[in-house]
Amino acid sequence: EVRIRDLRQEFGITSLMTTHDMDEADQLCEMLAFMHHGKLIAQGTPAGLKQQQGSGATLDDVFIELTGASMTEREDYKHVAQVRSTFQRVE
Repeated sequence: EVRIRDLRQEFGITSLMTTHDMDEADQLCEMLAFMHHGKLIAQGTPAGLKQQQGSGATLDDVFIELTGASMTEREDYKHVAQVRSTFQRVE
């Protein structure tokens, strides 16, 4: 996360990333595009997308509301951060 932020600030570049980690997206992205089953379902700033769902909403809440995904599906994405952390330690 810090490396991406540093590169953006140092070089003034635009970067494109894909992730299932909504916390990561919220922290690193100025603009988001949500895709579900290969279709674009929403785009905007993290704050704007969360505001559409109401006070206290998270990007997870936004995605679930837009897709109708179940809480079980939401929990399936939780492993992504753990896998990345493990991968970084192995490198």
